[in-house]
Amino acid sequence: MNNKVCNMCKTEQPRENFYKLKSKNYKSEWDCRDSCCKKCRSIFTTKKRQELKEKAVKYKGGKCFDCNLETSHHCVYDFHHLDPSKKDFSFSSSYSKSLKHWVPELDKCILLCANCHRIRHYS
Repeated sequence: MNNKVCNMCKTEQPRENFYKLKSKNYKSEWDCRDSCCKKCRSIFTTKKRQELKEKAVKYKGGKCFDCNLETSHHCVYDFHHLDPSKKDFSFSSSYSKSLKHWVPELDKCILLCANCHRIRHYS
């Protein structure tokens, strides 16, 4: 029982190549591991984050509020909270949530390209 098969790449690997699951549903003595190896989990998570950001950028209009930059490279966009005191969470730490979960927070933001976002914070 030292090896496990990854559900994504279908390779048999040592159990150490799988993240240990931590939940109150598992007893501390159990060695429960993720169904995907660490490499596949990383690829999966990155893809989901990119898909969610793409949807969020489209939801906010798909162009920079200040300079009107419009590009298919969604990595250049940031979500700028107009009132930081009303910020409930940071988008970078909540990629496991769905767009439905993000909408109330997105409604408190404007979409800015990275340059315009830095200019706003510098001023």
